[in-house]
Amino acid sequence: MLDAIIHQQKYDSTDNQELWIVSQDISKAFNSMDLNMLKLALVRLHIPALLVQFILNLFTRRNNKIITCHGDTAAYHVRVDDSTLIASSKSGIEDRLSITAKFYTLNNIQANSAKYVLLSSFSPSSKIVFDLSPSPLIIESSLPLSSLALNTSFRFLGVWFSLSASPQFVLKQARFMVKDMAGLLGPKKLLAQHVAYLYNAVLLLRLEFRLQTTLFSENTIQSIVTPMFSVLQKKAGLAVTTLLALLFLKLPFSFYRLLSSHIASWQKIFTHPDF
Repeated sequence: MLDAIIHQQKYDSTDNQELWIVSQDISKAFNSMDLNMLKLALVRLHIPALLVQFILNLFTRRNNKIITCHGDTAAYHVRVDDSTLIASSKSGIEDRLSITAKFYTLNNIQANSAKYVLLSSFSPSSKIVFDLSPSPLIIESSLPLSSLALNTSFRFLGVWFSLSASPQFVLKQARFMVKDMAGLLGPKKLLAQHVAYLYNAVLLLRLEFRLQTTLFSENTIQSIVTPMFSVLQKKAGLAVTTLLALLFLKLPFSFYRLLSSHIASWQKIFTHPDF
């Protein structure tokens, strides 16, 4: 959703609204707060009842597990330690900051304002002071934040975005991930099949997640994964002139195509009913 908002603001000529985003760092996890207060807050915001119950269930006698091909992982606690505020004006962000400040005070939640990240299409690369609504629950009546440059990337749920919608930062990250694994596996005494497995089961999934907000061409995708192909050719004793198409045969290597999974993930986005 955040990616769609950024692209609409960037490329839709009929959308003249400003875009303001504040990413808040929460020092104290939400699962330490009173669930009754959380429920009242969600109801006050007119959140659908089913979604309210789902959120409450996340923190009620609940441990999560991840289903893998090797069985379930060990149980772990669910924690939410950041939040993102989105508005179309400075006053809209001020209203949201005021609400969250009062909410945090009521529930004894500690927010680290020094780690807040501000993005503004109206006033990038500048220091902005937000005036919060007067309230006994708000300790600081103003909050100064420095907005990032339009081409500076920020992280949201493990994925990187920028208001300029530039793919360069994500592309640089993807290249580094592949080169890092290729440099790690190159000196190891591994069979070509081992390299293919690590590529398919580990690296490919990481790349798919990282590239889910950026659509690249076939040539770019090919250039990203080339270092791993070189490692596989070396481990298999193949000449550097070996056709890459042979590496994608089911036997003996069964290298999965990043391009196919990349296109498939974007196809899911384009065919989603809310797109």
